[in-house]
Amino acid sequence: MKRLTVISMLVMSAAALCVNASDYLYFHKNGEVVHRLPAQNAERIVMNADKSLDALDAEGNTVYTFTASDIDSITFLSPMPKADLLNVVFKADGTAEDVSPMKFNVERGGSATTEWSDLFNRHVARLTGNNWGNSNVAENFYRIDYTDNKKFQDALADGHTLEVMFMPEYTGSIPNVEAKVFASHEGGGTGIMVKAGWSGHNALNSLTFLPNVSTSNTSSWQWADSDVVPESNAYYHIVGVWDKDRKKARIYVNGRLKNEIDINGDNYIAPKTGATKFCIGGDACPVSDSKYTGVQNGVNGTVVLARIYDDALTEEQAVRLYQAVDRFVDTTRPLVENVTLLENVQVKGNAIYPVYGEGFEADDVIEFESGSTLWEIPVTVKNAGRVDVVLPDDVRSGTFNVTLRRGDRRQKLGSVAFLKVRKFGNKSQIIAHRGYWSKAGAAKNSREALRNAIELKAYGAETDVWLTKDNILVINHDPSIDGVTIQDSGYDEVKNMTLSNGETLPTFADYLDILGKSDHCKLIVEIKTHSSESRTIEAAKAAVEAVKAAGLEDMAEYIAFDYATCKALASEYPAYMVQYLCDNPSQVRTPAQLCKDGNISIDYKSTILQNNPTFIDDAHKLGLIVNVWTISSNEEIGEWINKGVDMITTDTPDIGMKYLEYYEINR
Repeated sequence: MKRLTVISMLVMSAAALCVNASDYLYFHKNGEVVHRLPAQNAERIVMNADKSLDALDAEGNTVYTFTASDIDSITFLSPMPKADLLNVVFKADGTAEDVSPMKFNVERGGSATTEWSDLFNRHVARLTGNNWGNSNVAENFYRIDYTDNKKFQDALADGHTLEVMFMPEYTGSIPNVEAKVFASHEGGGTGIMVKAGWSGHNALNSLTFLPNVSTSNTSSWQWADSDVVPESNAYYHIVGVWDKDRKKARIYVNGRLKNEIDINGDNYIAPKTGATKFCIGGDACPVSDSKYTGVQNGVNGTVVLARIYDDALTEEQAVRLYQAVDRFVDTTRPLVENVTLLENVQVKGNAIYPVYGEGFEADDVIEFESGSTLWEIPVTVKNAGRVDVVLPDDVRSGTFNVTLRRGDRRQKLGSVAFLKVRKFGNKSQIIAHRGYWSKAGAAKNSREALRNAIELKAYGAETDVWLTKDNILVINHDPSIDGVTIQDSGYDEVKNMTLSNGETLPTFADYLDILGKSDHCKLIVEIKTHSSESRTIEAAKAAVEAVKAAGLEDMAEYIAFDYATCKALASEYPAYMVQYLCDNPSQVRTPAQLCKDGNISIDYKSTILQNNPTFIDDAHKLGLIVNVWTISSNEEIGEWINKGVDMITTDTPDIGMKYLEYYEINR
């Protein structure tokens, strides 16, 4: 893409510029596009004696006249890239056709339909009835089989670009599951998806380009995840690029580069046998009793286009693809983005309810609707990321659809559940699971993740501790790193291993140095289960003694899956908080048992507490603390606060802290 300023044209006496290589000319004023011409209608721009500028066609006819005051620059766009591997066009009868040179047969699955779109001047696919993100079955989809097409497979393996434009449809908040928009992913492959909060580099359900590229023959997912959480009923144009030569992967959303990652490797790992198929609206998988359609992780919504390019497109080309559709996206672009609603909260009359997001304006109105009830409440802008509304005096319990209104435009924000109370209950504390790792620049169990949790002012940052063969405590969740088993290795063998953010493997001493700078955030120390009970207890005692030596006794609490370790710590260090971790129903201890064995508190997986609903009250009556893990969805955080747990361990501590902010401002 080339841009020529009007000033530069004015200094060229009777200048003429050939533009017949372009598809479109864009005329700009103050950064906005004020006019657009198809290139075939404007071969050149000429300046007249009176300083006016004419766009002329090949025969010399004037197709547009403007003056220097009309515009300040003209953009000459390069030719549109050609989708040479796959280019799906939807047809009136519900079928679809590949118009690329590959000429794949496009199979329609289930009740996928098409409809004419005046907005896009073409037929688009309608996918409805899928259980969003279901890991077993997507009922409605389009699919192409490339099992026997080696040319296509080789092209993917040599670098490629995916392009898709779609509008998701879901109710409430976006489900916290993996959902595939345009993918061939099972066991490898590539695709564009909405990722789950527990995967990738952030805790968002964000649009993601995910190729599988490795340094060996084993699977290695490369997460080019954006910061864009797709809003229901808004269109998104996504381009994912794997540049094999430059060892990069990039994702563009609505014409903007949202992430670029380095890829250490160039070996593309293909999907497993039986799954070498590209799906629109899901991900191919081998057929089985539970996966009877051979498609999983489906989405609902409208798909406008789906294309694959042999080349790794440049940024100019990726932006060019978006500019071909930007006038359509503009009319459906969300008024506000990255919206967070507190979905399960206690309410009372005139409570201040915060809504988080980017792009709110002072004249916005937020509507809460349930049945015949409609509250229309003006916002108060607090900062760039939050507005407040004052709930009515007669607020009631119920589930409400929430809509933003700005002039004659409206945007669905989601739904919330309100529980009317006379008095707010005790608020739960928030623990950042493996630190606040989803913030840019961090990684799970990294030094930066701990610093982020401290800055967030979370109650605690959970972390995982192993004891090396030569008795050095190090931080890591898994028993091994880069194929080296930590407890069987000396510290020198693992100290230079790196995390995904480039940090070397932290030691427990590193964490204590950082913790010493905190006046609030505690370290929740999980003692990993080692090869023997005695070694696990040894690791636990080493951690406690290190904390004592650092003078941070009041800044650390201890958790473990190994019950003998919990009992040993509770016996030897009765003044310290010890909690029993459990995710296995056969290993559950009742609050009475935990109290008898040393006042050990509860740190149970959510399903355990759901199946034992009296445990929270029973524990509190015995003076025990209750933590629930690992809670990441917005809805669940509010739910567990309402259930009265003392602590919530979450991969989205920033959202958890927003709930605490709500209860604090209404205290």
